[in-house]
Amino acid sequence: MFPQACDLSARTDNADDQLARKILCLLLDVQPIGESRHTTDDYTDVYPGVYEGLPVDLKVMQGYGAQILDSRPFRKDVALWRTLPPSEAVHPFLGVSLVTVYQRTHICLISPKVEGETLAQHVRTLMRGSEPPYDFEIVPLIIGWVHGIAHGLLHLHSNDLVLGRLCGNTVLLSPNGHIQLLGFGSKVYDHADVVTEFTSKSDVAFLAPELLDDSSEKSVELPSFASDVWAFGCVCVELFNEGNSPYNDVGDIDIKRRVKQGCHLPHTMTIPDDIWAIAERCWDMSAKRRPSMRVLVDELTEAQKRSRGFLTSVLTSLASIPSNNADRQGVLEEVLLLARNRNLREILEFKDSNAQHAFDILHEILLDCYSGRYNLPMGTRSTLRILLVELASVADIVPRASFVSGVEITPRFKEHIKTGFAYISIGTLQARKVAIKSLRAFNWSIERFARKATKELFIESIVWKTLSHKHILPFIGIDFECFGFQPTMVSLWMENGTARKYVEQAKGQGREFRALVNKLLHQTALAVEFLHGEDIAHGDLRGGNILVDPEGNAVLTDFGIAVLYGPGDTHFSVSSHDGDPSYISPERLNPASYGDDYLERKYNRYGNLERLRTPPSLRSDIYAFGCLCVELYACEEPYGPMPRLHVARAVMNKASPKRPKRKGDEMTDVLWKLVGQCLERDDLSKRLTAKQVVEARIIDMV
Repeated sequence: MFPQACDLSARTDNADDQLARKILCLLLDVQPIGESRHTTDDYTDVYPGVYEGLPVDLKVMQGYGAQILDSRPFRKDVALWRTLPPSEAVHPFLGVSLVTVYQRTHICLISPKVEGETLAQHVRTLMRGSEPPYDFEIVPLIIGWVHGIAHGLLHLHSNDLVLGRLCGNTVLLSPNGHIQLLGFGSKVYDHADVVTEFTSKSDVAFLAPELLDDSSEKSVELPSFASDVWAFGCVCVELFNEGNSPYNDVGDIDIKRRVKQGCHLPHTMTIPDDIWAIAERCWDMSAKRRPSMRVLVDELTEAQKRSRGFLTSVLTSLASIPSNNADRQGVLEEVLLLARNRNLREILEFKDSNAQHAFDILHEILLDCYSGRYNLPMGTRSTLRILLVELASVADIVPRASFVSGVEITPRFKEHIKTGFAYISIGTLQARKVAIKSLRAFNWSIERFARKATKELFIESIVWKTLSHKHILPFIGIDFECFGFQPTMVSLWMENGTARKYVEQAKGQGREFRALVNKLLHQTALAVEFLHGEDIAHGDLRGGNILVDPEGNAVLTDFGIAVLYGPGDTHFSVSSHDGDPSYISPERLNPASYGDDYLERKYNRYGNLERLRTPPSLRSDIYAFGCLCVELYACEEPYGPMPRLHVARAVMNKASPKRPKRKGDEMTDVLWKLVGQCLERDDLSKRLTAKQVVEARIIDMV
C-alpha cells in the first residue's frame, strides 16, 4: 500500500531545502497493477502501475525507505529532474513514491511506461546475421542514434544534470524511432547531506578513470559532465560493436587496469573514422581536456550529414542521366525517392523485392561511363562504384551481366599456379584460352569461410569489371560450374606470363633490356594513374600482378586487396589481406611512427592490441611501384631471398631496396633518382604521384 505524502516542513529550514520542499512531493494515487520485472541491468525491480490514469513504471530503489527523504542531495536531484524542461531525447521523470514490498517500505521512481526496447537490444537484433561493412545499410542509422544520445546529454548538461550511468542499455529506442535517455537513480545516498558514492552496479566498461578505484568497488569521485563524455565515447564503440560491451569478454579487473593505464578501447573496424576520432577525444585521461557535449553535438551533426550525403549525392547525380527505356527511368526514380527519404535499407527491397534488377541497372550505368555513353564526373563514378560494392556486400549479389558459362578446365592445369590468396587454373571459353581464379578459403565446406571468400570474390569482380583501360587485364566474368558450388573469376590467359618472367629473357642485353623493362614500367604507371584517377588504390603492385599480353604490353591484374576511396574519409577495402611485405610501404608496416593520420588499430576479441596497420593508399601504391622498378631490373624481389618477416623488420628499421647493379643492365641514374622519390619515407608529401611518374616518361630513361 502507498502512504500519503510526507510532511517535510519539519525536516529542513534553509533556502535550498525550501525549494526542494516546494518541488518534491510524493506522488499520490500511484497503484502497482502487476508483477515486477527486472530491468536490463538485472538488479532493479520495476513494477507496472497507473498514475492519474496513465501507465507508468515504478522503479524500486532497493534499500531505501522513507528516511531517504532526509538526504538533501536526493531531494535536490529529484527537484532538478522533475523541473527538467521536456525533451524528446530524455525519458520523462514524474517523481517519487513509496511502495511496500514484502512488508518493507521502499522509495520508487515514477516515470511513464517504457515503450520500445533498449538501443543495445535493437542494435543486436538489427545486426544479427549481418557482416561488415554496414555503411549503406546500418551506419547512417547508428550515427543518427549517436547524435540523438549526444543531444540528450547536452540537454541534461545544459540544465546542470549529470546522467551518471550511460550505456546502450540505459538508452531507449521508442517505437517512433526517437532516442531517449533513461537515467535518474545512479547515485548512492546516505541520510545526511552528502552523496557517498556512485552505484557499484554500473558497467565498469563505461566508467571514466576518475570513477574507478582499484582497491574497492567504490568510486573515487562522483559522476561529472566529463565522465558522461567518457561514457559517450564508449557507447559509440558499443553500438558499432553490434551492441556488445566495448571490451567484449574482458573482466572488470582487467578493464579497470587498462583504463587506469590509459589504454583506449579496441578500434571497431566498422566504426567510421570521424566517429572514431570523436570517441578517442572523449577518452582523454584528463577530464578537463575532454570536449563538451555542445562541441560533440556540432561535430556529430556534420558527421551525420556526411553519412547521409554520401549516398544521396550519388543517387541524385543519376537523375540527370538519360535512360533508354521507361523501365530504367522508373528504377532510377524510385532509388532517388528512397535516397531523399533516407530509407537506405529499402534500396535493396523495391521493385517487387528485386534488388538484383536495380543493381544491374546501376552497374550498367557505371560501365557505360567508360564506353562514352554517359559522362559522369570522376568523383561520382568512384562513389557509385563504392555504392555497388556496398550493396553487393550487404545483399550477396553480383551483376547478372558478369555471369559466364561454358568454361572448361584443362585437367592437367587445374590449380596450375598458387598465389598468396588464390589458385589460377587454365581452361577454355569459346575456343579462347582463359585463366580461372579461385580464392583460397580455409575450408570451403564451412559456411562462414565459404561465405567470406565468396563475398570477397564478388566484390573484386565488381571492381575489376568496372575498370576499362588498355593496360588493365580485361575481366570476362564469374563462373559457377568449374568448381561446383565455388565461384571463380575468368579472364584471358596471358601466354607471356608475368612481367618479371618476360624481362628475364633479355637479361644481359644492356640497352635492349633497359628499353624492355622501362616500357613495361611506363605502361604499368599509366594503369596506376588510371586507377588513382578513379580513387582506387591497387594495394598489391608487384611483378607477379603485371602480365604481358601477346603484343608485349603490360596489363595490370589482381584487385583482391584494392581499396576504393570516396568523399572525405570514406573508403572500402575489398579484403583485409595486407599483401607482400617486400612491397608494403613503411607507413603501412609501422604507422605509429607516422602519427595518428596513418594509424589504424587492430584488436583481438579480448580487447588486446594485435597490431597497427593502415589500408593501402594511393601513396603506398607509389612506394610499391618503386619496389617494382627494382624487382624488374634485378629480376628478383626487391630484398632478394630475405624471408618476409625479416623484410618487414628491415623496412620498419628504415631499410630500402638496393640499386640493381647487374653488369650491362644497370639502372640509369635518372631512373634511380625517380625510384628514390617513389620510395620517400621521411616526408610522404614528397613521394611522387602516379601522374608525376607518368610525366617523367620512364620509357625514355634508357
